[in-house]
Amino acid sequence: MVTIRSGSPQDVAINRYLLPNERATLVFRQHPAIVIEPAAIALGSMVAASIVSATGASNKYGAESLVWILAVFLLCRAAYLAGLWSGQYWAITNARLVTVTGFFTRSVTSYELNDLRYCAFERTFGGRLLGYGTIVFNAGRLNRTLIDFLPYPDRIYLEIYGMLSPELAAANSFDDDDGDS
Repeated sequence: MVTIRSGSPQDVAINRYLLPNERATLVFRQHPAIVIEPAAIALGSMVAASIVSATGASNKYGAESLVWILAVFLLCRAAYLAGLWSGQYWAITNARLVTVTGFFTRSVTSYELNDLRYCAFERTFGGRLLGYGTIVFNAGRLNRTLIDFLPYPDRIYLEIYGMLSPELAAANSFDDDDGDS
């Protein structure tokens, strides 16, 4: 089971959105790999701006200033996306899936677990290398919820299905109580 230890900021924050009879079974956020692309683009733009400045290229049309403005913009974008990543998380309770998002404005969305029976799971090559995947829920056949860059996706997928179908989870468990030694 993937959990965040008690007292962590996500654990404390999710308790605000839980009903009195609910308990959070899983609390997770997206894999940190989601910020690799914006960080790499920002780093590349800073290197490119440094090269343009170092070569002493003609600044007749303000090209050097434009490159630096673009590099600073991409750096700010990467910092903003990292902030969004740090403030976005999901919690699976005994009754629903709760999504908490937002950096400046907090938004909370919840789905009943019974609506999440239609579920697809996939892992790309990069996801297998870095340890993330994607789960797509078709809630009520009309609303589609996608959680990408999900850490430990196979374990979370099995945990969700174990909660949705406890009789299947119990039938597939391997116990050593069969008397064979």
